[in-house]
Amino acid sequence: MSGDNVKAPSQVFKWFEKMKENYDKNILIILQRLEKNNNQQQNRIDNTHRSHINTMRESYLSQTSLLTSQIEQQRQEISYFKQQIEQQQHTISQLNNRYDAVMIELISNKEPAAPFKDIFNDKDFIDADNSAIDSPSINNSAIKQNTVSSPVSNIYSQSKYDDLVLDNEQEAERMYLLALEMRDKNNTKNAFSNFMNAANLGHVLAMGAVGRAYFLAEGVKENHSIGLSWLINAAELALPQAIKRVEYFRINEPLLYQEALALSKEVTNEVLTASGAII
Repeated sequence: MSGDNVKAPSQVFKWFEKMKENYDKNILIILQRLEKNNNQQQNRIDNTHRSHINTMRESYLSQTSLLTSQIEQQRQEISYFKQQIEQQQHTISQLNNRYDAVMIELISNKEPAAPFKDIFNDKDFIDADNSAIDSPSINNSAIKQNTVSSPVSNIYSQSKYDDLVLDNEQEAERMYLLALEMRDKNNTKNAFSNFMNAANLGHVLAMGAVGRAYFLAEGVKENHSIGLSWLINAAELALPQAIKRVEYFRINEPLLYQEALALSKEVTNEVLTASGAII
C-alpha cells in the first residue's frame, strides 16, 4: 500500500511534466504562428508602402518632368516674345525715324494748306499801281447800269451824285492804301477790314485783295466760295489778275464757280448800295 502511494506522486509529476511540455510546445507553436503572421502582415504592409512610395515617386517624377517641360516651353515663349518686342521696337524706331524725316521734309518744303493757294503766290493783288486798271473803283457807267431808280434817287442832282461817287472813290483809295500798309506789317486782320471797306465802295483792286484774303485766310476765315465771288466781281470790272483766276476756277472747279457766281450777285448789290449807286 505504501508502495502505491509512493508511485502516485511520481506519476502525477510525470503527467504534469508532460502537460507542461505539451503546453510549452503549443505556446511555442502559437508564438511561431504569431511571429509568422506578424512577419507576413509586416511584409504586406511593407509591400503596400513600397508600392505606394513607388507610385508617389513615379507621380512626382512625372509631374517634375511635366513642370520642367512647361518651364522650358515658357522660357522659349519668353525668348520668342523678347525677340518680337525687340523687332517691334526696331520697327517703331524705324517708323519714328521715317516720321521725323517726313516731317523735316514737310517743314523744309511746306506746301499750301489748300490746293488752290499756289495760284495766289504772286503779288498781283498787292501792288497798288496797275496800268491795266483805269480806275481803282467802279466806274460811273458800271454804277449807272446797275442803278435801281426810286423816288428817293430823284432827289439828288447829277452833280451831287458825281460828288458822292468821287468822295467814295477817294475814301476807297485811302482805305486800300492803308490796308496795304497794314498787310506789310503783318496786321492781316485790320488789313482785311480796310480792304473790305474799300471793296464795298467799289475799289477794284480791293475786291481782288478781299478775294485773295479769303483764299489764303489772311485776316479772315478761309472761304473759297466767298473769295471767288469777290474775284468774279473784280473780273467783271476788268481786273486782269481776277479774270485769270476766275477762268481757272470756271474750268477746273465748276461746282465752286457756280456757287461763287450766285454769291457774287449778292456781293454786287452790297457794293452798289455802299458806293451810292443805289440810293
